[in-house]
Amino acid sequence: MNANQIKAIGFDWDGTLVDSMSVKSQSFAEAVIRFYPHLEKKQEEIGNLYLATRGTLRTHQLSLVQQKYRLNQLSDEEIKRWSDLFTSLNIDKKLPLFEDTIEVLRELKSRGYNLFLCSSVPQADLDKTLTQYPLGDYFEIVLGSRDGGKFRKGIPHLTYVSEKMGVSLDRIAFVGDGSDDVIGANEAGCLSIGKADRKIPYSKEEIQKSNPKIIVENLLELLTYF
Repeated sequence: MNANQIKAIGFDWDGTLVDSMSVKSQSFAEAVIRFYPHLEKKQEEIGNLYLATRGTLRTHQLSLVQQKYRLNQLSDEEIKRWSDLFTSLNIDKKLPLFEDTIEVLRELKSRGYNLFLCSSVPQADLDKTLTQYPLGDYFEIVLGSRDGGKFRKGIPHLTYVSEKMGVSLDRIAFVGDGSDDVIGANEAGCLSIGKADRKIPYSKEEIQKSNPKIIVENLLELLTYF
């Protein structure tokens, strides 16, 4: 797949455009421990599990913790309260954009690319979060998780973007820092771009396993391709 054929470029949010992973991993672990207090000494392990599975639905990440530590399942109501707690622990913290985020979005937009944002964060949470950042003019479409996770990042989001923008999937690129971002783009037939994070141990090695077409370590590198 040739980058010169790309018409639209999508971005993941957490860990791709905003430097949020350290705070969100801590918030995730804290929310888990509030519901399972006996895991207090496992806080670092739980935070690392969050980082290793970043980008997937938070309910899936919770399930992985429950499996790993053989925990009792939560009811639907408890899961909602846990999710709301996780959100409350980090949503009001304005996390920094990566230093090249605005520059790259502005330049790609000026070069004529259609830009969009896809995230596994619930739509309402994502909309609230984005009000804190000067990004409104860059994205034509902003998609979070909806319908109990059925409408999510990956094929559902990318198919929607393709139909909405009138751009075929093979002319769409998607940039993300998680293996699920790369896998979803590959499955949809889009150009997959994995973004490694030097702050996260083995980030580049992990994302390479999912076979991205391109790997970058900062967003500025995108301007050499597009």
